[in-house]
Amino acid sequence: MKKSNLLVLAAVASSCLVIGPANAQQLFKAEVNTVSVMTNDSGGLSYSHYGNRQIISDAAAASGLTDLTGLRLVYNLTADDLEVVSGTNDTLIATPIAFSGGVALAKTNGTVVERLSWVFLGTNTVAAGTLRARETSHFGTSNELTHFSLIGSLQFASPASDTNGAAIYSGNISAGPFAGPDHDDRSHGERGHGEHGHGD
Repeated sequence: MKKSNLLVLAAVASSCLVIGPANAQQLFKAEVNTVSVMTNDSGGLSYSHYGNRQIISDAAAASGLTDLTGLRLVYNLTADDLEVVSGTNDTLIATPIAFSGGVALAKTNGTVVERLSWVFLGTNTVAAGTLRARETSHFGTSNELTHFSLIGSLQFASPASDTNGAAIYSGNISAGPFAGPDHDDRSHGERGHGEHGHGD
């Protein structure tokens, strides 16, 4: 496991204390694609991809799970966070990233929201970065939510911990439409992205 992943894993571990059902929430399929950068042993900078696959793997490891089958990353609109869930009941495994505060500008009919929010890792109460996103919602005749999407940029940092150096993550995040076990998430958001880091 890369050092940069270990930094986030430490935060994820603190969010894995309770495993329970999350299917009462409004869940949407999420995809995170970021690049992490940190100093390497030779004094240069190393870059590697960090997205769904790594987030899910970190959450599983922190929860003591070895089988990643059926695990997927979702955005919980009700809680405003990213969650790793499992199974037909959307059992909550971990909440690696949460969003809160900041500024949100919305149309009066609630169909479009432009937001700048703080990013929190695991159960940490100190913000680690920001989310800049646009949310689009459609509603039915009974004012029920029929469609939701979130598209934006994500940037956060993990401080140095023990022998691990600090790392900066930046990239894109998207969510929608509704998530569920019938949505195939085998790629874990890794399409077209390399697994190996590089340094300069």
